[in-house]
Amino acid sequence: MYVYLLKKVKLEERFPNYKNAFFAVMGEYNPTTGYSDKKQISFSLRQSKENGNRAIDFFELNRLNDGSVYYKIDTMIGLKLILTNDSYKIEDDLSYLEWVDLIQSVNLRHYLNPEYQALKEGFVKQKGGCTTVFLFFTVLALFFIL
Repeated sequence: MYVYLLKKVKLEERFPNYKNAFFAVMGEYNPTTGYSDKKQISFSLRQSKENGNRAIDFFELNRLNDGSVYYKIDTMIGLKLILTNDSYKIEDDLSYLEWVDLIQSVNLRHYLNPEYQALKEGFVKQKGGCTTVFLFFTVLALFFIL
């Protein structure tokens, strides 16, 4: 019964300290509010276009089936997921300072990741890479041999 009631309440009401802590950490970057409902609170932040990428960071507080939540950051270019990082499972609302610590720790792990650093420099990890090039030249060589 308790889990059923938790599923009916908006996350913003159940975890009131989260939003204030999020804006304390990320407010200076002017994130765009996505939506807030019973399953998720989301914000997005478009990265600068100085390196030509159009990456967007999505910050989410997601509810799990048991009523607990976790904080997550996804970086995407278009529909392609570049990198994701998330927190541990949270059962009850944390204090303002605990939320700030959690958000900062996940953000640091995300932004200091080598893949994210490469993205900031304008490099995007491509699927296939060397294997695709190798297969292409092998098929091309076989075509000319046969």
